Amino acid sequence: MFVLKRQNGFTLLEIMLVLFLLGIIIVSEIPNFETSKKNVVEKIDITQINKIEIAIELYYLDTGCYPLEIAELINQPDDLEGWRGPYLEELPLQTYFSENKYVIRSNGKICVE
Repeated sequence: MFVLKRQNGFTLLEIMLVLFLLGIIIVSEIPNFETSKKNVVEKIDITQINKIEIAIELYYLDTGCYPLEIAELINQPDDLEGWRGPYLEELPLQTYFSENKYVIRSNGKICVE
């Protein structure tokens, strides 16, 4: 009579099944990762805009007029009284639409062009 000895370990079929299931899980989560990345970048952009608009309001309170460009929030314009800046430490980088830039409207709000 033959006695089969039980061997320890996994069969090739079991390993392939686990790898197949892991592949399905990974592929199903890739779109969620891209959506999360896009949401984070959009929130960073909104935060940048809010930060600039607060600096513009401080500039307006000190000088009585809105700046013509964002650089005036960092460097004092010539012949402007009341400027107590810098209102921003550095020029903000456009993150979401990298080919566009921030522009100050006449009402002190930021738009992306």
